[in-house]
Amino acid sequence: LAVSITPDGKRALSGSEDKTCILWNLETGQAVKTLTGHTSGVNAVSITPDGKRALSGSNDKTCILWDLETGLAVKTLSGHTSWVNAVSITPDGKRALSGSWDNTCILWDLETGLAVKTLSVHTSTVRAVAITPDGKRALSGSWDNTCILWDLETGKQMSRFVTNSSIYAVTLYSQGVVLGCNIGKVIILNVDRNLLCPGKVIVTIKQIWDFELERNLPLSADCPICGNRFEPPHKFVKTIEMITKKAGLRPEQSPCLELPDEAWEDPGLLENCPKCGEMLKFNPFIVGGEEIPISKNEFNPSKATEFYKPKPKWKFWKR
Repeated sequence: LAVSITPDGKRALSGSEDKTCILWNLETGQAVKTLTGHTSGVNAVSITPDGKRALSGSNDKTCILWDLETGLAVKTLSGHTSWVNAVSITPDGKRALSGSWDNTCILWDLETGLAVKTLSVHTSTVRAVAITPDGKRALSGSWDNTCILWDLETGKQMSRFVTNSSIYAVTLYSQGVVLGCNIGKVIILNVDRNLLCPGKVIVTIKQIWDFELERNLPLSADCPICGNRFEPPHKFVKTIEMITKKAGLRPEQSPCLELPDEAWEDPGLLENCPKCGEMLKFNPFIVGGEEIPISKNEFNPSKATEFYKPKPKWKFWKR
């Protein structure tokens, strides 16, 4: 019923009516782990920006936060009184929003597993949710024929769009919002930039796996506003290295949930998009590869793939 791909492109998580989630290796097509814990079908899954954790929503009225390295449940989020239909994680990976058959959305703190706010305006089941690139706003689509824009800080409704059909899907793009409806209709909404995303846009530096080349591509980041993919300046990689070393974070830990609060406010993580000029705020971690490829002296992103070349495969030749 649901699928989500890790930020580095190597793995995917699926949720099923058989009550499980399966983590897949996209290169081999093989199942890596089966996540068991729900007692009813899994309707929605979402992966944190660091690729370490995932959230699933189920007909058992709960969400489960999973450790993708171990395949074990970290926390069970309980608060809805009916099926959970949709989940979405904020761009910094600290919070999540769920939508339910009980007509509400719940904003969760993923570190504590506690509900922060319950958003109650819809008069029918909430079928889809999406969070804006700054993490300050959210959208919910419902069978009551409305899409609501929420302020996640106050929990208040900011704006509402009404149509003549049930809304099953909501997603954001650079110029606004796309809605999918039950009668086969797609609606594109142009939304004022300051209303939809008033804060600094959050981006993550990633090393994406290329299946054809069988190696990681150089470090890159994507601007959610204009869609531009660009090579991050060296200074951000070095800033992130210093933050990681200072925090003493181990590879198996989740930076989203276990880095100290001050790490997220480092002024060295701010930069403008080289194409559209939008102010960007980099997450204090890098996703992909075995480790962050940084030497003590100088780091060259164009040579990043040299640190990640796959082990040579033995070839057998016939004489």
